[in-house]
Amino acid sequence: MPKQHEVKQGETLPEIARRYGFTKWEVVRDHPDNAELFETRREGVLYPGDVVVIPDFDTKTDAAGTRAKHEYVIPKPRRWLRLRLLDGANEPLKNYAYELVLAKRGKAEQQEGTTDGDGIIHVDLPLDITRAAVAVTTPDEPAPLDGSGPVLARKTRYERKMRVGHLDPVTHLTGVHARLQNLGYFFGEISETYTHKTRLAVYKFKLDWVDGAADKAEKGELDGKLDDDTLAKLVEVHDNLVKSGLSFADSVPKPIPRGRESSQRVDSHLVAPVVEESDATFNTLRLSPPPDLVFDAHMHIQSNSCAPMPLVWGIVPMGAVDGQPRRRLDWLARSWLFTQLKGEFGTVGTQSTNAIGDIAAARNKKTFVDERSFPRTNAGEVRLTPMIVLEMDMEMAHLDGYLGEPIYYPVAQRKERSYTEYVSTGMGMGMGMPVAVESWEALGPAIPRHVDASTGAPYTAAEKAQAEAARDAAAQQAGKKMRTVTFAERNGVAGEFYYFISYDMDTWEDTNEAQKWKVEFVDDEEYDLYEGFGEQQERTLMAAVKNPWSYMPLFHYDPRRWQLAPGASGRGVAEAWDKPFDKVATKSHVGPYIGFKMYTPLGYKPSDYEKWLPQMASYFQRCQAEEIPILTHCTPGGMYTNERDLYYEVASDAVKRTLQTSKGKDPKRKARIRWFSDTHVSPDAWRPVLTRYPKLKLCLAHFVGDDWEDWRGSIRRNMATRWAMGHRDPSVWWNESGTGPWVKSIIKLIEDFENVYTDISYFDVEKHEEAFTWLMKAYPYLKRRINFGTDWYMVENDIKGYDKYCRKMKGAIDRVNAAVFPDDPIPLWERFTRDNPLRCYRLLDSAENWVAGLKESNARISRKARQMNIEWRKSEYDDELTRGLSQFLRVNHLDPS
Repeated sequence: MPKQHEVKQGETLPEIARRYGFTKWEVVRDHPDNAELFETRREGVLYPGDVVVIPDFDTKTDAAGTRAKHEYVIPKPRRWLRLRLLDGANEPLKNYAYELVLAKRGKAEQQEGTTDGDGIIHVDLPLDITRAAVAVTTPDEPAPLDGSGPVLARKTRYERKMRVGHLDPVTHLTGVHARLQNLGYFFGEISETYTHKTRLAVYKFKLDWVDGAADKAEKGELDGKLDDDTLAKLVEVHDNLVKSGLSFADSVPKPIPRGRESSQRVDSHLVAPVVEESDATFNTLRLSPPPDLVFDAHMHIQSNSCAPMPLVWGIVPMGAVDGQPRRRLDWLARSWLFTQLKGEFGTVGTQSTNAIGDIAAARNKKTFVDERSFPRTNAGEVRLTPMIVLEMDMEMAHLDGYLGEPIYYPVAQRKERSYTEYVSTGMGMGMGMPVAVESWEALGPAIPRHVDASTGAPYTAAEKAQAEAARDAAAQQAGKKMRTVTFAERNGVAGEFYYFISYDMDTWEDTNEAQKWKVEFVDDEEYDLYEGFGEQQERTLMAAVKNPWSYMPLFHYDPRRWQLAPGASGRGVAEAWDKPFDKVATKSHVGPYIGFKMYTPLGYKPSDYEKWLPQMASYFQRCQAEEIPILTHCTPGGMYTNERDLYYEVASDAVKRTLQTSKGKDPKRKARIRWFSDTHVSPDAWRPVLTRYPKLKLCLAHFVGDDWEDWRGSIRRNMATRWAMGHRDPSVWWNESGTGPWVKSIIKLIEDFENVYTDISYFDVEKHEEAFTWLMKAYPYLKRRINFGTDWYMVENDIKGYDKYCRKMKGAIDRVNAAVFPDDPIPLWERFTRDNPLRCYRLLDSAENWVAGLKESNARISRKARQMNIEWRKSEYDDELTRGLSQFLRVNHLDPS
């Protein structure tokens, strides 16, 4: 009586037949009771749980004489391993040398050979072989960037492990997942569960192989559904098998009976043997699929020492650290108590910019290598995790920045410079301490150096002289006398130092203009500790070169530093407005930066081209013409000029009248600061610029940040009720106080201008998850305009740990995606960390010139390193930049619409 055999994972028909004593597996296949099974199955591709009927033996009797030798030839079952190897562009690796290892019971047999003209390997495969491995090593020459040759990284050994016989039929999702993994579109659980990763993998496969898919994607109509035509194409591409002869009736995912679901996390590719040599089927392996790509599109590595001390003192509430030297604040930041409160913000920030760069690169790699939290989306071994790093030029962050004057003025030798100090002849504020400076030719420009509020123009030399004379007269009337001393006489210290001009709001209303300003000498060590903008640039590029493909820098553009016409001179440290463009990579220009960073809270308006900084118009026009992206700070929090409450003083009379109280009194400091934020920092401050330059690429960073606190309560109360009642107009949700209008304005700018984006850096999606979910539901187009960023190491103030922040945000974003876009083939995390940054910063267009710019920086840094006898591995960094570029250029937009 025939027996029944239930197939186990990894079994093929030749093995099953041999187990029951059949030397010819065809006898088993051709049994009438197996006809229905093999209508949808291949002999080398069975599914666990399939039932194979084993026929009875036919008895055959041969007459043979005794005392004689008789030879009987028992046919030995044969099977073959046939692999087609593809490169990253899905082209066959023709005539490539390979190494193949066949393993059985702890023993391994190694073979060598060359792929044929179709990239195929064809070798005998004994029945007891269950595992195999193939390896290909690419030549020394770099991969052609024009696609004229195999798209593989330079001098790389590609190895792929395989489990033979474990490939399931394509009519089951395990078979679909395995094939998509072999082709490089999927990496994860080989299961019968249709997940968002399945949907994304199917979407990617369609983009590459299905006719008309690219056009559908352009229109936003391509989906990740697993239909019969897609399955047919998958089998054709992977197995070299056309649809005819197969039934796809079971292709629609169905619930799997409890206990029957196949789920395995594999470190090997699942392949099927070929059981007939004439069979044209094969297994396809793509050796180098496009890299997995995860952007952190907003972070920092600039040292805390890049901020002049007046900014540091101004940012700390209630003057808690006013006058404290940097060395003392650094000690405090590294203390145990501060670390408990603020995480690594202090211990990291007190280091140099390039040292912070090394730390962040290591944290980033460690975080995204974690497969449990950040599983790969394809089967390639390469994951690129570039961080868009933002410089911070804080040297011009005061009112006099408009005059091209920096906060700090250096004096070359203290012992060589003299100044005049007023010394009190009696009791009072003087008490022998310097309160004003007279010898301006020795120290720098004369004060007061701010703007005349009545005319909106800088003070003239005559007006400055008149103010100084009034100051001198006031000093003499106060009973003071003057004497000239050197800095060394007063402090007993020689060497270089900085001074700055400060103001006192407590005396601001005094009529004596001179008393509003005074000279402050910073601590003796500040000259050595301070890291100026030029030094910060150099250290940023050192970090970008030393950690290839970890950093894509944005050049900080403060229009007050870059306010002169080309070829002009004068006005403090100001230079030509177009000089920084030499450092930015575009389609046609080489440079080590990918775009610009702007930070208006440091004391200027986006639309200052209308009055103070006319060259800004040329800057914006060129950025638009060359598609150079700009990222700008757009939240009331963060760093800001310590003089922001003074900007009211230079406002027009019409503006002042709108802010004054009903009794005509000037607003208090809090109201002045709110006015400064609304006019200089808010998204609406950018609308005049975008109206004038509508194609400008602009990212409004932070999506207002954690200041969502001001309005999320009203959204939580109103959203669900209004939505349920059929009201889709979100305008009824907004709280018109606090920062609610800011969030609304960003969304409106995104709606009105095609190149406006925002990012969710230092933005706790988990904390605001409910409001963020409703917002995405109301404005679904936002999914294409939001970039993910961490704002590390600033975010250490609230969420301690780079990896913790990223895991927390991904979990929240995935939940929002499941609630709002459950059927979208491209999850929000993929959009926020991959597609949107690629589009926002037009990186596929500028990558080659950006890498060339970094290599030029590498050569320059290497020359300096040799002069200073510092180790610098120039060739190694260049090679890694080239290798990363060849990988990066194979990335494509998942959503090209």
